[in-house]
Amino acid sequence: MADGPGWILLCLVVWAIIVLVGLSLAEIFTPYNRRRHPGRGIKDRLIWTCPLAHGLVRDRGLADVFDVLAEGLEAGRPLAEALPETQRLRLNKVLEQRLLRVAEAVERGMSLADAARLAGMPALVAGMVATGEASGTLAETCAFLARYYRARFSRTLILLQMAAEPVMVLTLGILVAIIVVALFMPLVTLIDSVSVYKGVL
Repeated sequence: MADGPGWILLCLVVWAIIVLVGLSLAEIFTPYNRRRHPGRGIKDRLIWTCPLAHGLVRDRGLADVFDVLAEGLEAGRPLAEALPETQRLRLNKVLEQRLLRVAEAVERGMSLADAARLAGMPALVAGMVATGEASGTLAETCAFLARYYRARFSRTLILLQMAAEPVMVLTLGILVAIIVVALFMPLVTLIDSVSVYKGVL
């Protein structure tokens, strides 16, 4: 591997690390602007299809969205004015498009629960929002949903963090085993060849 494709793989890994670190630094030190991310739609759709990543981005996004809605409704703003504020959040592209459909349906006069069902939001969201609209406690319902989805996000994140250590140990163990085998196989071959010549002599 070191003589052939090893150098190519090493260069690719170094390049990937530099790109990821650069993107992370760019997100930290520059304001978020959707126009600066032309490939965001493809990346977000790929993340949305992954089982664990899908749950993480959905739960965190919905927690932020319902936080904004709860604060807006508690401040006395109408729902039609509070919903467009969620478009300023850094959300997954799929979730962002669904929220846009919800906002457009609410502007046309549809209830928030029906708009959530039409846009493909989770059944819990539609059911809880319908209850909140019927009882006049929509702000409290949004605050509850924000806490609920934030707790789901935190539990999933803790689970992934706990699983990361054994996965890393197992991966490093496999790499060490490959290196050890790669070191000992030439020695075994050399010993066999020397023993053959010794028998001849």
